[in-house]
Amino acid sequence: MCIILFALLTVFLYLPPKAACADPSLQTIFATPFSINGTKVGIGNSVTVNINITNGLNVWSWGVALKFDPAILNCTGRYEGEFLKRSGDTLWQGGAIDNTKGQVAQSAASCTAPNLPVSGSGQLMNATFKVKANGISDIHLLNVEMSTYSGGVVSTSHCQVLDKYTVIASSNAYIVSITHNATGTISPWAGIPNLILDSNVKSLKFNMTCKNTKVFCNVTIPKTLVWLQSPSDTWTVKVATVSVTFTQSEDSTNTYIYFTTTYGTSTSTKLVEIIGTAAIPEFQPITIIPLILATLAAVIIITRRKLRRDKVQWQTQTLKTQL
Repeated sequence: MCIILFALLTVFLYLPPKAACADPSLQTIFATPFSINGTKVGIGNSVTVNINITNGLNVWSWGVALKFDPAILNCTGRYEGEFLKRSGDTLWQGGAIDNTKGQVAQSAASCTAPNLPVSGSGQLMNATFKVKANGISDIHLLNVEMSTYSGGVVSTSHCQVLDKYTVIASSNAYIVSITHNATGTISPWAGIPNLILDSNVKSLKFNMTCKNTKVFCNVTIPKTLVWLQSPSDTWTVKVATVSVTFTQSEDSTNTYIYFTTTYGTSTSTKLVEIIGTAAIPEFQPITIIPLILATLAAVIIITRRKLRRDKVQWQTQTLKTQL
């Protein structure tokens, strides 16, 4: 449910969001933990994921949808957090849970008049998950919305989402972080529901869906995952197959890529590619060699058995002929 439906219970003017840059002082929505390792937690055990806000400013209402891996997790519940309740009574609508598709539709909460909006940091909501299989499932935030109340007016409030993506390569887990403002309520999702490593072209790829806004992305890439092979090499960032300008910075462990792209009035999904000149292989040679040897051993055993069976059949046929 769109959070604007909650705000309609008060007198307000709905204003379009303003574009902004990734800013640590901006109100930010994120999940903790952002990932659940079913192998470590154990099948049948449960984990609570908190959806939090930092730097909230006169927050009147909010909405968040969740995406997870249904092969690993079942969502067993979603509940309103304490953040807006600091002001008094709230309106709360829990999103529908779909454990087949691995999603929780947008949950939303709103303050009610004559209560005041809430500022600061805290927990917007929490969701409980039960582990059904080994493996890692990230919890991604989609269809994120915020509204603010000021001077008797409720309006859309700009916010950013901090989402994290686990990339498994060469039996190791690498964490890629993306701070972005691909927010709003659209079908199927506003946001970034997935990210993959393409070792063949040394790139990270993700789909980003939004409309009617200028979107920024600040991507944190581990230097041990995708990197530049030599000082003279350069990164390439493509949005919908077109190279875009970007800014780059780095420290000893990560590379940071920042870029923007504009969405029109219609909902669209754009493929983003961040391309380096080197990347860790999805399978290390040291991992592949035992697999090759095991395969060869199996082929040899099967071949020997077939030859032995053929020999026995030939001997039996020869004996029958002699008799």
